[in-house]
Parts: sequence; structure tokens; C-alpha cells
Amino acid sequence: MFFRNHAALCAVLSLLCTAPAAAQSAPAPSVSPSPSPLPEIGRVQTADRRDEPLRDAVKTTFVVTKDEMLRRGDQTVADALARVPGVNVQRSGPLGAISDFTIDGYRTTQVLVLIDGRPAGGEEIEFTDILAAMPTTGVQRIEVVEGGGATLYGNGALGGVINIITDGASADLRRVPRISLDADSLGGRGFSFENGMFSFERRYEANRYGYPAIGPVAAGTTLNDDYGSTGARFATHGRLGVLGISLDAGLRSDHLGAPGDAEFPPLSSTARENTTTGDARVRLSLDRARSTTTLDLSGTTLSSAYTFSDNDPAFAAGNLFGGTTQLSSEGRAQLSLRDVVRSDGSTLVAGVDLAHGAGRVDDGVTPSSLGFAQTAAYAQESLTARDGARFDLGLRAERDGAYGGIVAPSIGVRLPLGEGLALRANAATGFRAPDIADLIYPTFSNPDLRPERTRGGDLSLDAPALLGGASLRWFTQSGNDLISPNPNFDFGAPTSPSNPYLINISKFSIAGFVASIRTRSFHGISSSVALTDTYRALDLTGPATRLPRRPVIGSDVTLEYANAQPGFVDSAGMLAYAVGPHDTPDTEFTRVDGYVRFRAARHALVSLRVFNLGNERYADVSGYPMPGRTFSVELSTR
Repeated sequence: MFFRNHAALCAVLSLLCTAPAAAQSAPAPSVSPSPSPLPEIGRVQTADRRDEPLRDAVKTTFVVTKDEMLRRGDQTVADALARVPGVNVQRSGPLGAISDFTIDGYRTTQVLVLIDGRPAGGEEIEFTDILAAMPTTGVQRIEVVEGGGATLYGNGALGGVINIITDGASADLRRVPRISLDADSLGGRGFSFENGMFSFERRYEANRYGYPAIGPVAAGTTLNDDYGSTGARFATHGRLGVLGISLDAGLRSDHLGAPGDAEFPPLSSTARENTTTGDARVRLSLDRARSTTTLDLSGTTLSSAYTFSDNDPAFAAGNLFGGTTQLSSEGRAQLSLRDVVRSDGSTLVAGVDLAHGAGRVDDGVTPSSLGFAQTAAYAQESLTARDGARFDLGLRAERDGAYGGIVAPSIGVRLPLGEGLALRANAATGFRAPDIADLIYPTFSNPDLRPERTRGGDLSLDAPALLGGASLRWFTQSGNDLISPNPNFDFGAPTSPSNPYLINISKFSIAGFVASIRTRSFHGISSSVALTDTYRALDLTGPATRLPRRPVIGSDVTLEYANAQPGFVDSAGMLAYAVGPHDTPDTEFTRVDGYVRFRAARHALVSLRVFNLGNERYADVSGYPMPGRTFSVELSTR
């Protein structure tokens, strides 16, 4: 009830803020539903694997801009994604802890994560720390394409695609590099630098905070929950005659404590997770009058070691599993060749994707390794009529080694309806082969899993001229063989064909709505409301049951001020985020954050932030309590 009252109140307050804005003369409308209608998001590259105006994309695409990440103090990519309509981020603790997420009711493993258009390291071994540990330093924007389908990206893109874009830095960043120092009330300290070509960040978080009584665990203070991270990225662009050349690479090392589940005591005081990730890419592009040909050669690596003492009481109690050293590693090499051919009224995107790699998972007792390979060819034709209507037809043929393949068709349409309205519709099929963790991870796997297959679509109505932009989207997905933990798994018995940890859900169905609206800026003040209602997420194999970890309701309300002219107060805002109940009562919460940024000099900002202003005690994931009210201060050049 508290959640419903809060969401309703926030919606009313936000709509009240629209009144003065609506009375002003209308500026140029926002080009598409997005957390921020800023000029820098006028074009995107993820929706159709080509550069295009955001307003023309048929697939629903949201963008988190660099400006938003800086203003709101988003330290990780997971932080930045938390307020994208349709996305729900579930954290297993404070900064550095594992973060899962859902898009359109699909969990982490059914969403494809890309870095500059190529799969991020760890995708094949389900390394869920990818977004929780990746800093926003060096990230220029994040594009989120929502909706299932495998035509352009293939295996794993059932629920959508998240593309973390690190190249294309703004001219302002090249002219005035960003340097920042910050500290927070949890014992955290951070330093970062970025100038569009090179970025570096070093961060340490003590993550010491109290938590209330949880199940059999009495109230106390966290232990072994610290986090340290060091990362750097490099990118450069140039030309050799008619040939464009881009080089980029990144390396990051993360170290964190892993106390375990507070509902399954005792907590561990010795468990540590040390992870190193790396990626590199060479991109060659040839631009002609009516076509662009691009060749990408890239590679990713990930190595993670999880260790603890065999004298740890948590190990003796069963809160830690396996041997005292557990290893996960993955290496991938990928080649992508793409051609974009433009003619009057049409654009053809066609290409091939080739990938090969291997992963190793080891619980400290029984090591296992497995290779993977992907061979795919795809094509999508976009036809645009004179009235602005657009039709997309796509097809992808893919084979994922011995695990199966698919021929995936798709169709999309964008119809202008007049008065600034546009209707978008998409229908597609999707496919995901079982990955290495699904098939061979000791105990927590099943070698007999079948590939996931889906079909579905979405329908959205966009009104970019209504206030500052509004959209309403309905999505539906159904399919077979969704890979999910076995709700009847017997932890007291060994894994076997009669007691598998993972199973295929023979039949499932997901559907919901995503609505968002924002005001126009009035003297620098704007507000927004976004609501996600995943009213159906059902296992239909037998009697209908709710799929786990899919909250029905999520809402996001913002009220922000940005000074268009140099002034003492540069920006300020209040950000409210609420999630309805799912799985257990302690996962229902409403969190309010706030910030204010003062300009001490032309290139000197002081940012003050408060997180969880209401000091609400909650857990995104049951058993992993989140911090109460915390404060941070940052000194930066931008």
C-alpha cells in the first residue's frame, strides 16, 4: 500500500510541475522516448547497427547520456541503467556487489550486453558483475534497445540489447578534461580522469553500514563487504586516405569481499572475489557516397578467482560451496563485417558475425571447460515512404556450435499519425543457446538443456510534442524452453537427471506496459514520470505460476534543475525510484536520492549528494540488505 500511495503522489506532483511548462511556447520536440532529450542523443547506432536519427528508429530505444551520469553521480553502468523505463536493476548489496537486471521481464542472461557494439567479456559464463563493476568513467552514453528479436544481434538478445558506448567523446571533454575526487559516508574514496582519448579510475569502498534484523540474523554491521577497482581505457581515431581507423582497449581489475547471504548465517569474513577483464578492438571503415563498409576485429578476456579460508565458519555451515579456490575464465575473438547501402527511400544493412572462444568454470573441486562458436549472416531492409512511414524486414541465419541455431525473421513499422504522433510496431523471433555456465558449471548446471526460443512483439505510441515527450508501449513475449532454476531442487541430494539444478520451462508468457512522460524545461526545471507494469510473467508448464525475480510494478520520478547559463548553482535534482513486491516483502521499497552541484569556478564544481534520503531499509535481493542514508561529496572540473 505504501508503494501505491507513493507512486500516485509522485505522479501527481510531477504532473503539477508540467502546468507552467505547458503554458510556454513549444520548443523543438524530443526525438524519441529517452531519459533526457538533449542534443547529444539525436543519433543512435544500436537499434539497427548503423548510425541514424533516434526519431527514425523503429525499435524502442532509450539513451542515458554522459550529462545525466555526471549530474546524478552514477558510479557504475548499473547505476545509470536503474532509471531507464522498462529496466529493473536488482543489487545484491552496495557498490561492487553482483547486479542482475530485467528488461521486459527477461533476466540478465536473456539480455545481450555490448561494449561498443561487441559482446562484453563474461557473457558466455554468465558473469553477472559486468554492469555492477563497470565504471561510468570513459563511458560516453548507454543505448538500450528494448524488445525481443535476434535479427541483428543473434544469440541472447531475447529481451533486448544494452550497448555501452565508450568512443565518440564530446568536443567539450577533449577541450576540458574531466578530473574528479570524491568521498562518501560509507568510507569510499575515488579518483577519475577522462579526456576523450584516455580514461582512468581508481576507487575504494569500505561499505561499512548497519542493517536491521534479517530472519535469524540479529541487527549488526556489515563485514567483509569492501570493494576496490582500478580501470583504464584508451581510444583513438584517424584516417589513412579513404580508410577510417579506430583503435580502443580497456583493462579493469576488481577486488571485493563476499560475505554471503544474511538469511543463511553465519556470514563469511574471508571470502574474496578478484576479477580482471580486458577488451580490445580494431575497426576499419570505408565510406562511399551511398555505402559504408565496416570491419571489426575484437577480443575480450575475463578471469575471476573466488577464494576463502577452509576454517571460515561460513564454509562449515554451508554458506559457501565448493573448494577454497573457485575459478572462472573466458576468452573470445570476434570478427564482424557489415555493409550499409543507402538509396532513395531505402537502407540495407547486411553482414556476417563470426566468434570463437572458450570458457572454464571450476568450483574448486571439479574443473570444467568448454568451447563456443558462432557463425551468422543477417540482412535488414528499411523502406521509407515520402510521408515518413518506414517498414523494416529482416532475417538472420545463425549457428551456435553444437547447441543449435535459428533462422530468425523480423518485421517492424513506424507510421506517422499526424499531430506529432507516431505508431511503432515490431514482431520477431528470438533464440538463446545454453551457455557454458548453464551446461557444465559443477552442481549448478544441466548438460541436457535445450535452447530457448521466443516469439513476440511490441506496440508503442509516441507523442514527442506532448509536453517534453511521452510514450506508451505494450510488449508481449511467449516461448518455449526458458532456462530457469529448478524450484524443486533438493540441495541435500547430488545433482542428477532426476534432480537437476536448471530446467527448461516448457511454456512461458510475459507481457506488460511501459509508459513515460516528461515536461518541457521551464527556467531550467523539468520533471518526468516513468512506469513499468509487467502484469504477466508466467510459467505455463502446469498451473500458472509467477516467474521469480520479476517485480510487477516499477516507477521512476524525477524533478531536476539545470542552469543553462554559468551560475553558482549549476544543477540540482530529486530522484525517486520505487519497486513493488516480488518474491519476498523486503524487496518492496521506495528510494529517494538528491543532489546539488555548485560552480565554484569556471572549471570547478562541488557536488553534494544524498542517497536513500528516507533511510529506508530494504533489499533489492532478499538476504542482501542495502545501505541506509548515505552522503557523498565530489570535486570535479566538469
